[in-house]
Amino acid sequence: MKKLILATFTVLSLIACDNDDERIVISEEIPPTDKEETVEFTTYQVNYTFSASEDFREFYHFLIGYMDVTGQQHIDTLKDDKWQYSATPIPLAEAPDKFVCVIRAERKEDDSELTKYAYTLSYEQDISVTLSNDDGSEVRTFDAGPMTSWSWQASPASMGEFLASYSNTTLVKFVLEKSAFSNLE
Repeated sequence: MKKLILATFTVLSLIACDNDDERIVISEEIPPTDKEETVEFTTYQVNYTFSASEDFREFYHFLIGYMDVTGQQHIDTLKDDKWQYSATPIPLAEAPDKFVCVIRAERKEDDSELTKYAYTLSYEQDISVTLSNDDGSEVRTFDAGPMTSWSWQASPASMGEFLASYSNTTLVKFVLEKSAFSNLE
């Protein structure tokens, strides 16, 4: 009797193992469910914004060279505390071959005395080209980062050294080739 029970148990164990193996085979036949979603972009939008503190503007001219959405070159100056060039969404097929925005600070000739207790030099920039898809949701933004703002407080002596050391300097240099868009597909 013990032999019959042992033989029956052995046969049932083999059948159970066969069923487990079949389940493994079946699960291997199921295709993976992870699918990569392809996102296509159809429009682009340009936003170039720059501002500088009053103390910075007192000692420097800010020259802004940029290309507009048609590819035309322009040179502007910062007249008030803020400059901006932006465009509404435009079909990507109409994008120029290159996007450019370069901002330079050039020292004014004024040699006035440094009489303030402290000076604050600061600027902020948001220079970007944003790609969007058909429904208007953002796909990718190319920007002039990583630094979007800079600020420094200086004593009159430190300010004098800064002015002597930096007669002109590039604060922002953003150049984006349209060919960078094709790397996203």
